[in-house]
Amino acid sequence: MNTASLSHNPQRARRERLALTLFVAIAVKCLVLYGLWHAFFSHPQTKHMLLPSDQVERHLFTPAAGPISNTNK
Repeated sequence: MNTASLSHNPQRARRERLALTLFVAIAVKCLVLYGLWHAFFSHPQTKHMLLPSDQVERHLFTPAAGPISNTNK
């Protein structure tokens, strides 16, 4: 980029700087998100991790117990 063209149209130069800043910010955010995904979600903990369906259904669909009260006072 020629410095003479920047001084010729300052509004265009501001827009170009803004566009570059936005591009860099979005690129950095994408890299950070990819890094987080790769670090935490891309690989299962074990390759043979299977849970019985009935155990998962019981855990997800039974109502949660209320707070445990201590009656041994």
